[in-house]
Amino acid sequence: MINFEKKINFKSSRRSTPNFGLAWGFTLMEIVVYVGVFSIILGSLAFFAFWALRAGAKAKTETEVLNSGRRAMEIMTYEIKKSKSVYDPTSIFDSGAGQLSLEQETSLLPQENRTFVDFFRCGQALCLKRESQSLVALTSANVNLTNLNFSKISNSATSTSVQIKINLESTRSPWGQEGIKSKIQLQTSANLNAY
Repeated sequence: MINFEKKINFKSSRRSTPNFGLAWGFTLMEIVVYVGVFSIILGSLAFFAFWALRAGAKAKTETEVLNSGRRAMEIMTYEIKKSKSVYDPTSIFDSGAGQLSLEQETSLLPQENRTFVDFFRCGQALCLKRESQSLVALTSANVNLTNLNFSKISNSATSTSVQIKINLESTRSPWGQEGIKSKIQLQTSANLNAY
């Protein structure tokens, strides 16, 4: 019989490269593949982080516009409900730059038994002016009032309502990108002397 073990010289499949005391090493191709995979993963994470930050900035801007509009509508509705009547000579109805003047029975002045409250556009803000008091902006400085419309609605011979429509938009875009401003349109109505 022939002994095949002695005739065939089994060698390791490893290449004969200098070993510098290391048992295992990486080939250039393996390093290129590892760097490529790592770059793809890192690029994906960076893209996701950028997208998440941008979405967060947009959500913050939209929330600011919504909260500013909600607050303004709540204040106007409250003032309408506690008012005795609409003061027609200074009110502007069904116009994009409307004004609403309300007559209320309670007054901060001791000599008078009634007072007036006005809602109007001042610059890019929605403002409230009470008789003998300073002007108060109801909307945030980061929000523009683009439309203010009041409509007087007669429900019956004795009951009157006021419908309010406002359009608001942010003064800044998230991350400075043009055309991505947050906009909102709000509408409500309230009866006079409901309290």
